[in-house]
Parts: sequence; structure tokens; C-alpha cells
Amino acid sequence: MKVSNKIVVVGSGPGGAITALNLLKSGFDVILIEKGNSINIRDLKEYSYDEMYHKYNNAGLNVTLGSPRINYVEGSCFGGGSEVNSGLYHRLPSEKLTEWKNQFGLEYNTDHLEGIYNDIERKINISYSDKDDIPPASYKLLEGSKNLGLDCLEIPRWVKKTKEGHVKQSMSETYLDEYIKIGGNYLCNATLLKIKKTNNLYYLEIKVDNKIVKHRCETLFLCSGSINSPYILRKSGIKKNIGNSLKLHPSFKFISKFSDKVNISNMGVPVH
Repeated sequence: MKVSNKIVVVGSGPGGAITALNLLKSGFDVILIEKGNSINIRDLKEYSYDEMYHKYNNAGLNVTLGSPRINYVEGSCFGGGSEVNSGLYHRLPSEKLTEWKNQFGLEYNTDHLEGIYNDIERKINISYSDKDDIPPASYKLLEGSKNLGLDCLEIPRWVKKTKEGHVKQSMSETYLDEYIKIGGNYLCNATLLKIKKTNNLYYLEIKVDNKIVKHRCETLFLCSGSINSPYILRKSGIKKNIGNSLKLHPSFKFISKFSDKVNISNMGVPVH
């Protein structure tokens, strides 16, 4: 079976979802390919076994090789990591933009970038939590930081308050929802195995429900995350400067005992 589209976008997380929607709205023939399943964000309890099994890559059982070995998790479902993470939001620091400009020759317009930020923040409802919704554990982090003279900020999230409770404004709730409503083509349970480029065309080998599909396109957007994107490229023989500088951002957890009650059931995510 051979299929052809002008543009193929691989990965439906924030990078792929926004790319596919903007291309479709600009009139391009595009198809979005996702390795995982399409699951309504309301159907599985957050941080539950079922969510881990159905929405995380390899059910969350990933580990780095080396010393030390570090386990990591990443989303693998329609909407990618936005479906499973905490939805904490940062704008890119200005010093990082300057670094990229100096190091890589990045060109950007500050006013245009500001407009993009504003559009994204409206679309995914970037907002601060109601004070009553912030868990005591989060305030404990704020209190401790102040006592130590450290800066501690409340981080906004992409969460919307509805009659059903708080609903994370993930890609499936926002960009992908619009993409589907205006007729966007997409394919789930589709794993990109290999890329080959010949005569300015990309030939893709894709596994769909245990069947191999040959796909051809003129333009390819690989938005499969910081781990899977370089993996696919290297597996396809595209190795120059690919995947050699991957760095992990580990989190550390500490256990402390307090005289007052800090933990409560269903307390959600600390936002400080």
C-alpha cells in the first residue's frame, strides 16, 4: 500500500499539533501521524496505572544507559506529552534567545514572537491557580524558600475550570480538536520506522496496526520529541550532529516530616 501527501507531520505533541494545524489552515495537503492511541483526556484518571499503561511510551518503563542509569517517562498518545505532563508553562527566557542568536544565527522578530506567545496563551488558557486550589505542599515550598532567602515563583498552567472540574488544555483539547473539526487527516497507532530521501522526495516506512505502509511526501516535519526524533534519524542513516548532545533534566525528590499536615488526598500538582 502506497500513500502520498504533500506534507507529513510525525508526532502529535505540541510541536506536531501546532505545525499540522497551521499548515492545514494555510491550505496545504497534510497528514498527521501518531505512534500512540487517541484517548479522551477525561477517560483515564491522571497519574493512574491505566493512564501510565495506555498513554506513556513503553508504559513508562524507559531507562538511560550509562552511569548512573536514570529512568524517564514520555507521552505516547494523540497529543503527546501534553496529555500526561503537569501543564506547567514558561516563556522562553530572553537570555536563551540571545544565546541561540549568537551561537546558531537564529533570526527572530521580538514583536512577532510576542504575538505568537499571546496566541498560544489564549488558545491553551494559560492561567494561575485559584488560591483555594493550591495544595498545602505547594505553599510549604513557598514558605521554605522565603525562609532560606530563595526566589520562589508560582508557575501558570494550561488548565481550564469547567463544571466537570479542572480540565488540562492539552493538544487534544485545543489544537488537535480544531485540526479535526476543520477536516485534518491523521493516523494513530502508526509508527515511523525509517526515512529515505530520493530526488527531493521522502519515502517513509510506517507500521500501522502490524502492517507496513509505504508513504511518500515532499516535505517532512519530524516532531517526535527530543528522544524519538534523533532515534528515527539515526536509524535512517542520518547521523551527522544528530543525538550527540542530548541532555537529561532530572528531578530530585526529598522526603521531609512536618509538625502540621501537608499532604492531602487528590492534592494535584504543586505550582510553586
